[in-house]
Amino acid sequence: MASFPLPTLAENDAKASALSEVFFHGEENLAYLVLSTGLGVGVVSDGRLLRGASGAAGEVGHWLGSGEAPCACGRKGCLETELGLGALLQHHRALGGEGEDLETLLAQAQAGHPVARVALAHLGSALGRFLANLAVAYDPARVVVGGKAAELFSFLEAPLRQALADHAFLETHRALSVQPSSYGHLAAAVGGASLFLARFFELGGLWAESPRRNGGRYEEVAFGTRHGLGA
Repeated sequence: MASFPLPTLAENDAKASALSEVFFHGEENLAYLVLSTGLGVGVVSDGRLLRGASGAAGEVGHWLGSGEAPCACGRKGCLETELGLGALLQHHRALGGEGEDLETLLAQAQAGHPVARVALAHLGSALGRFLANLAVAYDPARVVVGGKAAELFSFLEAPLRQALADHAFLETHRALSVQPSSYGHLAAAVGGASLFLARFFELGGLWAESPRRNGGRYEEVAFGTRHGLGA
């Protein structure tokens, strides 16, 4: 993107999705769970997005689980091989269910097919246990479920909440707020926009051509230039 004529920033999808909640809803302690082909979490603590020394903070899908299934990262037994939506489809087929994709599974669940609902309830329980661990690690005030899992949330919610209540470490975690993303598949894009909006508003309508380092002054370009409009 170096030749692109406007300022650009790059961010992980789970972290960008978490930023959408911070910027537009003012949440100071939040975990944004993205469950799709993988499993990732964007964590906000005391109003700050956690990135870590190498940007790997929140890559909980690569916590080691109990299985031996190969992961896309090249290791075996990563948690996302057990909790990812691919694992949901595999479990559904193992129970005798038919359907090649999540849309079919969801349609079957909505039509009342028992096997589809059992598979989703199993995933919901597993996610509840996972959130009990996540709550100990990051102690969020709210968890937002995004990615494809947000579309399945009505079937995941009851078993998820029961498992969370059963396994929570702190009493407050038993009633931890868990809700689907209000932005759906656009959450990462909304969060990406907030990366620029936050910086733009901090400068009172000016764009910082270069970030300020150690108290150095901003190199500002007035709103109305190509950089300002890009912001």
